[in-house]
Amino acid sequence: MYIEETYGWLAEHCKGWQFGEQGVLKALCERKGITNGIEIGAGDGTTLPVTLGFLPNLTLYEIQENRQEKLRKLYPKAAVKGEYKGEDLPDHSCVVVDVDSFDYDIAEKVTSYGKPAIMMVEHYDLEGPGVQDAMVPDWLIGLSLANHFRIQQPFAVVRGLMESRGYQLVAVTRVNGIYVYEEE
Repeated sequence: MYIEETYGWLAEHCKGWQFGEQGVLKALCERKGITNGIEIGAGDGTTLPVTLGFLPNLTLYEIQENRQEKLRKLYPKAAVKGEYKGEDLPDHSCVVVDVDSFDYDIAEKVTSYGKPAIMMVEHYDLEGPGVQDAMVPDWLIGLSLANHFRIQQPFAVVRGLMESRGYQLVAVTRVNGIYVYEEE
């Protein structure tokens, strides 16, 4: 995991799911007093864990109904919803966008409606085949490749979006960038 120099204190927190992102998010949330977690692309919580499961106030977006039922059983206090369509999210929150396809578009919607304090946005795997910095056309997004790869927007493109919306990169792993909103 690469951590920006000004956030070097996070190095000791690089633990947990997926490449240490969970520990970094937990440390950032604790430092900022954040208790609201929103996960877009939450899965079912069993096959893969809910990244923000450590937060007491959860909103979990999952498009597949069978996964929603599993989430409701595992997180009975969480608000479990279907597709995220662009509604307002609390600014004093941590948002994870992990849908294995249109993550960039969702991050664009989220930051159009508000400015969550912390965001983690998935990007194309830095170790995946044919990584480029150019914008990927929509018709390629989500296309399956070998070894479970899916085409997503590359890190440089996602970072550009997040920085244009007032976010600073805190850390980056093979598949996720973690950003903090820098209030002016």
